[in-house]
Amino acid sequence: MASFSIWELARFGHTARYLPRNQVSSYLAVEPNGLMHFGLRDAAHKAGYLESDGSFFLLPCGAEDTQTIIRTTHSSGGSVDCIVCILTLCSIPDAEKILMRLVRDVLRPGGTLFIFEHVRNRREDVAWWQWLWSPIWSVFFDGCRLDRATDKWVERMEDIDSSGGMMAMWKSVIMKYSTENDLEDNIMPHVLGTFIKHD
Repeated sequence: MASFSIWELARFGHTARYLPRNQVSSYLAVEPNGLMHFGLRDAAHKAGYLESDGSFFLLPCGAEDTQTIIRTTHSSGGSVDCIVCILTLCSIPDAEKILMRLVRDVLRPGGTLFIFEHVRNRREDVAWWQWLWSPIWSVFFDGCRLDRATDKWVERMEDIDSSGGMMAMWKSVIMKYSTENDLEDNIMPHVLGTFIKHD
């Protein structure tokens, strides 16, 4: 049976309950907010992931601390099979650059990035309202921005091939939006995405 390592921008640790312990070797959670650590540990422990046996790592840093994440990932056996981001990329400074580095340096070839994020509306008039409200919104919601086109910049990620040229990061992309109607005036459309990295 395959054994997978999962790395998550954690927040609440929702993913842990869906990871079958007999198939997942390690669960690494990144969460800078210490107030969430008790709940994260509790969720991980209930799912069978423990720090004492090396199956659970809780990093009290932000996603921007890529050196700590890469160092911990490699000390736990190398690159990871999956990266999971659930409603977190909206609040990370320089998220596009940081996630690019983590996908390139931490996610193994053929590994999977899963995202569930709210994104910039494709309608320019609605996107304008997202832009207008984002500075106020971010004050009350831990830096969250309503106007990030996360889906677009993840989809267009590129990597460097063996000859030094540019290549698509993903060999497979599946995205589903909370609304199939691009014209719906939703100030917080969500996207569910599965991205499989090139081999």
